[in-house]
Amino acid sequence: MATSPDFLRLAANATRALADTALESLREAVLVVDARHKHLPIVLANAAARRALSGSDTPEFLETPLALVLDASSAASIGNLLSSVSETGARTNRIIAWRLTQGERSVMTDIKPLLSAAQRLVMLTFAPPNPQPDLVAAFDQMPFDVLILDAELKVTYANAGAIRSAGPLPGGLLGCSALMLTPTRLLSAEVFTRALQGHPFHEETLVLEETGRPARRFEVDVQPFKVASATAGLVIWCVEVTEPRAPHRIQGSSDRRLLALTEHAQDIITIGSPDGRVQYASGGMQNALGYTSEERESHWVFEFVHVEDREALLAKYRQLLAGDIKAFSHEYRNRHKDGSYRWLESRCVSALDNPLIGGVVINSRDITERKQAEFRLAQREEVFRLAADAVDGIIFEWDVAKDVVHRSRGVQEVLGIDPDEPRRLSVSG
Repeated sequence: MATSPDFLRLAANATRALADTALESLREAVLVVDARHKHLPIVLANAAARRALSGSDTPEFLETPLALVLDASSAASIGNLLSSVSETGARTNRIIAWRLTQGERSVMTDIKPLLSAAQRLVMLTFAPPNPQPDLVAAFDQMPFDVLILDAELKVTYANAGAIRSAGPLPGGLLGCSALMLTPTRLLSAEVFTRALQGHPFHEETLVLEETGRPARRFEVDVQPFKVASATAGLVIWCVEVTEPRAPHRIQGSSDRRLLALTEHAQDIITIGSPDGRVQYASGGMQNALGYTSEERESHWVFEFVHVEDREALLAKYRQLLAGDIKAFSHEYRNRHKDGSYRWLESRCVSALDNPLIGGVVINSRDITERKQAEFRLAQREEVFRLAADAVDGIIFEWDVAKDVVHRSRGVQEVLGIDPDEPRRLSVSG
């Protein structure tokens, strides 16, 4: 009988190895931290996370306190955030500033608690910046300043123009308060308060007057940055102008900004009308799915969604239009222009009441690689289970996250236990 300690040890570790293989193949960076400890040690990091944060694939990255891979502002708030997530069990998204090998970058991060009776584990997932094409370089070449602020009005991102405009600052621009910078210090407290409540602000001629110097004028645009229907921070565009601009020039400037932002992006930004037509599609549409923006505009938003996924997606979209919900996320298959299907994860947010949009904002990203890895893992686990049932012995497989023990068919012959009977192990902290 194949019941030697070495065989059982190999069987017990087999699915973990398969899970690790699938995890290591993901393009997204995945970290798991233990929220029981104040220093939040990293207990798992896949290859993408290790490369993005340490520049190597060595396991020495493990047990590192999470704060060491975050900037100062994110490190100061991450403890309370992860504690809240692990206690409530609610998944969330946040902009977190990571210390990547390319420098500090603010990245949208998915935060999800992992069910475990023994530990308080939290998984953080983010997409490392893609160097091809270099979106950061595109931002740095823009002829205006870009700042991203957190809810406390501290700078979490600044492009090259904003850094030049700020001049030399002790400790650098990141982490500085917008109330100390030009021209944002000229804005009233009410502008920031209302923007954080979801109300955008635009001023085409903000004047800075200093004694002994000629007056300077700035065009400033303040937009709320929303995550899961809540305002997480602000995006500020500003440019110094020599004279007031005509309205049609402002509009053209805004269009150029949007095009410059999205023409190299892999993520797709779509605006759907109340009747389900595409009002706007970003350049990411062609980068990810092969269709030009012009090919998709005025067509039905869900025209190329796989027939098996379409009805569930439509049902959520109708709820959004009816006002029953404000936002939702959904994973589905969408046909590429080459005829193949890609898995997309879309976040749909209602902006029907916003006169500048008047539709549904759909932010989509390609998750095909992740889905394929999950499918391969499921297939391999099924093969392992079939092999386990075929051996002349007993194999126990403990799913730690769900606290469930799976048993091979041999347990019926040897111990007289029904292998399909649910079994849980009590785990003490």
